[in-house]
This record gives sequence, C-alpha cells and structure tokens, in this order.
Amino acid sequence: MPVVDEISHPPLGRVILSIRPNNRRATARWRNGCVYLNVPPVSDAREINRLLDFFEPKLLKSRPTLAYSCLLYTSDAADE
Repeated sequence: MPVVDEISHPPLGRVILSIRPNNRRATARWRNGCVYLNVPPVSDAREINRLLDFFEPKLLKSRPTLAYSCLLYTSDAADE
C-alpha cells in the first residue's frame, strides 16, 4: 500500500493517508488502532479534510475497543 502521508485528526487520532491510482471513491477503515484513508489520485487537501469529516461519525461508532487488559499487581499480597 503506497502510504503518502500521516496526519492527525482530533477526534479520530492518527490517520494514514494513501493515494490509490485505481480507486474511484474514497474508503476509510480502522486498522492497528488508526484510520486508513484510501483516496483517488485527484484528491487535494480540502477534499481529504471533507472526507474525514464525512467518515468521522461512522468511524467513531466502529472504533475498536482495547484488545488486551493489563493485570495490575499490588504489594498488598506480599505483606501477608
């Protein structure tokens, strides 16, 4: 995948932008905790910001949850 740029979007966080020569429409999805935005080659910065605003509600609804939990050990068990 030809990664072109990495931008930061306040509600979505890290966004990886790639320009796909064969794309006719833009797509966005979550992968590895960040948003991957694939756009056609004719997109400019204004269009990319508009697309992020368009995809934002759907992406926030489908944001992946934390896949692991951290086990916290305390020293209280060692005192007994």
